[in-house]
Amino acid sequence: MLRLSRPDLSNFPEITINVLSSDGRGAPLAESDLTRLALRENGVPIANPNVQFVPVGVDIIFVLDADQSLNIIDEGRSVTRLATVQEMLERYATRFMNPSGFDRISLLVPNASGEAGQFLVQDSGSPEALVVAAQSYAPELPQDAPINAMMQQAIAHAAEIKENGRYQAILLLSEARRLPQFLDFQTLVAEAQAIELPLFTAILGAQASLDEVDAAAALYQPTRAFYVHVPRPEEADSLFLIWQRQGNQAKIRYRSLLRQSGDYNITVNVGNLTASTQLNLEIVPPQLALALPSTAVQRQGSTPDSPLIELEPTTLSIPVQLTWPDNLPRAITAVSLFVDGQLQPQINTPQPDESGLLTLSWNVQSVNTGAYRLHAELTDVLGYTSETETVVMTITAVRPDPPTPTPVPTATPSPVERVTEVTSAVSRDDWLLILAGLGLLGLVLILLRWWLRRPRQLAPRPRRARPTTADEAQDEVDETLVASLHLVEDAPGNRTNIVIEQDNMAIGRDLEVAQIVFGDSSVSRLHARIRRRNGRYYLYDEGSASGTFLNHERLGLSPRQLQNGDEIRLGRLHLRFQLRPPTAEANAAPNDEPEIADDSETQNADRPDFPDLEP
Repeated sequence: MLRLSRPDLSNFPEITINVLSSDGRGAPLAESDLTRLALRENGVPIANPNVQFVPVGVDIIFVLDADQSLNIIDEGRSVTRLATVQEMLERYATRFMNPSGFDRISLLVPNASGEAGQFLVQDSGSPEALVVAAQSYAPELPQDAPINAMMQQAIAHAAEIKENGRYQAILLLSEARRLPQFLDFQTLVAEAQAIELPLFTAILGAQASLDEVDAAAALYQPTRAFYVHVPRPEEADSLFLIWQRQGNQAKIRYRSLLRQSGDYNITVNVGNLTASTQLNLEIVPPQLALALPSTAVQRQGSTPDSPLIELEPTTLSIPVQLTWPDNLPRAITAVSLFVDGQLQPQINTPQPDESGLLTLSWNVQSVNTGAYRLHAELTDVLGYTSETETVVMTITAVRPDPPTPTPVPTATPSPVERVTEVTSAVSRDDWLLILAGLGLLGLVLILLRWWLRRPRQLAPRPRRARPTTADEAQDEVDETLVASLHLVEDAPGNRTNIVIEQDNMAIGRDLEVAQIVFGDSSVSRLHARIRRRNGRYYLYDEGSASGTFLNHERLGLSPRQLQNGDEIRLGRLHLRFQLRPPTAEANAAPNDEPEIADDSETQNADRPDFPDLEP
């Protein structure tokens, strides 16, 4: 008999199958025969499958027909049949059970009511547990044991614990003489055949009659088992050796050629024996999702002028969650991370951990403040691909604010020290220039005195005020002008015209610290400031990350005065500073009527305009 277990797909595309074999007495085929087996998958031969013999253990249920016959001491023996059974069980436990605990052994005896059985040991892998249970069994033996109910109970338990590719058997320990009187052979055999369960029999007593052998044969022949006569404990060793060999099964491991879902046959041939099993394969692509703990990351600098490449962190770990909807986890051949459509190289191909989590890396050493779109793609060993949804991650470059400069106190020199310092710094040529200047100044004063004392020639006429030239008005400040910022490149959510209404207004992205707020991510929380002093406007940089630019020149620690039409750039924002008259004054019509001067005034146009004095 040849039987195959269900295919194990836990390491697909590698498939594992156990081969169970037995001859007419329940013994497995020789290892030399099994290593020469032929394997086909969906009718296609599989070359050189890997065949190994591995320990898997066995499930054995001992059913003890414990009636008063166990008190008999047979000829040639000095102990009862019960003692012989106890010694036989101890022999099996100490010599034939798997020392690693792979076996599962149960011992079933009649219960106290005599109507069914009870387990002294159930599914135990411990040899000591079986020995203790057998040696401590000292019952009041009934006239008749409920052997039929106990056999049905044992078969039902074997069906409950049946596992794929594991050998099971029941051994009935009985005198066997009265078995036809108590057993429903047909029902028991049908139930055992349904789960491919062999029913062995151990005949107790000094002799095994033909009637006893025939009764045992009614159980073992239809279920591919056999019987042993055990007048002494060692007579059961041949049976125990068969079970020990069945505990080491042939395991076939091969790489499947299948790549599509479907139902396929797997066939194994060993000589004239053939066995097949069904492979139900359902393959679907894996599922992939970005498992970011946060979509906002700050890169920190240690100083106000830290270069971008020195901001921390320089590398971000991007976790990706991998799941297998078909429950067929397999090797990964390629994993890719894309940022704004650009492939981010990985040093190695990451493999998922036990929870299916992969970790990708993103080098952000040269990444500045902004929003970035991330997604990942994956390919498995079968060529199936999957990709994540796009997730937007925001990165902000943060540096500490620059310190406020403190002026260095300087001692005020005395007048004598100041004169000495100035005179010592003046050279001989400088003294000559100073003396020449003083002489020229004296000459001017003399001419001026003469001019003031000259005789009056003409009666003075009233003069009209001469208009001030543009050069003379350059330093004058018109405090009625209204200052405003005009957003040259408009953006959604930003005002295009902002009036400077206060003497001190901060510009930034945070409503709590700025009066002029822009929602653009390139603008710092507190970016710049405009102050008004003596009618003039000055622009300050507040230590922003991207800097403040006036007419394309970056501001340092000192402020700069703003003029009408100056261009200001804050991050990606482009502004223009404007000075305009109020609306009411802008609508007033100017007086352009020209002035007319008489001849005397025209003649004296080049002379200084001093008042006329009487002599």
